[in-house]
Amino acid sequence: MIPHGDLLNLVMLSKLTKLEAIEQLENSLKEKDAEIATLENEIAELSDQAGPQKIKVSDNRFMFQL
Repeated sequence: MIPHGDLLNLVMLSKLTKLEAIEQLENSLKEKDAEIATLENEIAELSDQAGPQKIKVSDNRFMFQL
């Protein structure tokens, strides 16, 4: 049987570990958000550089070769 003090220490350690895991996940999400913001800015810059362009779209779904 685990003594009461040791059990309490295990519970506290488990809670700290969970808190640390949550903090790591939050930091990871913040990093990913920063990466996304950077990519969005790069896309906006490239879009501005490209300017308006016409894109020809063809639909070949109904063309069959027999």
